[in-house]
Amino acid sequence: MKIRTLYLDGNSFSSLGPKTFSESFWKSIRSVDLSGNPYTCNCDLLWFRNKLKSSSSLFHQYPGDYICTSPNELRGLEVSKFNVTDEDCRTESVLLITLSSSGSVCVIACLIAICLYKVRWHIRYLVYILRYRKSDPIKSNGYEVNYKYDAFISYAAEDGDFVHKILLNKLEKEHGYKLCIHARDFEVGRIIADNIAENMSSSRQALLIMSRNFCKSKWCRFEQLIALDRWLNHESGPIVIIMLGELNSRNMDKDTKTLLKTTTYAQWTSNEMGQEVFWDQLLSSLKR
Repeated sequence: MKIRTLYLDGNSFSSLGPKTFSESFWKSIRSVDLSGNPYTCNCDLLWFRNKLKSSSSLFHQYPGDYICTSPNELRGLEVSKFNVTDEDCRTESVLLITLSSSGSVCVIACLIAICLYKVRWHIRYLVYILRYRKSDPIKSNGYEVNYKYDAFISYAAEDGDFVHKILLNKLEKEHGYKLCIHARDFEVGRIIADNIAENMSSSRQALLIMSRNFCKSKWCRFEQLIALDRWLNHESGPIVIIMLGELNSRNMDKDTKTLLKTTTYAQWTSNEMGQEVFWDQLLSSLKR
């Protein structure tokens, strides 16, 4: 049985397309009432708008009761007066695709940036491995023939007073050691990571001033990684550690915990007798 008249007025149709009803439906129908529906006047309604205009006698209550209800700026407009063209919609589609693609690229770029930020220290360490690790000429006892510095001092800026007022006075002025410290010996204007790698390669061994500040510093952790790499690859003497205060294991990474378990360190103290033991331990650990 073929439907001749169909009443779908006052329903919830916001748009109708070429596949809403079959071709045979449109060929057999004599009257259809689609008035009073909440039409959304955008490009999705273009086909139905054209159908209304080309077959106006077919639609009951047309054009007065076929009204746009959205978007807000077109609310109350008769669908027949909705004047968007096919060309307008093609341009809109291209724009949407372009914006969507641009948005996707931006999202991907942001995600990549976030990931790179999170692993930036691993990247710096990898750059060091690729650029600076090399087989240095060594003596039979395992140490390089000529070093610019006896030791590279790795310390947090917050511990600078200990380094400048106590450590340098004792080791450089009293015992003649030549030490590398970033505040004095790094090349101004050069990338920090390059300064670290180059100066550590020019040092006989690394001296780490281990403290809570050290464990919180990303640069100190970076220097520790390089020092450990050079030692394990027989490119430097053993790592020397000075312990300032008590450390909280929760602030240590796995490498730091392992290093402290496998390396004897000198504990700094305010006690005069304890300081004598400290300097004896430290001086016996430093090579020349």
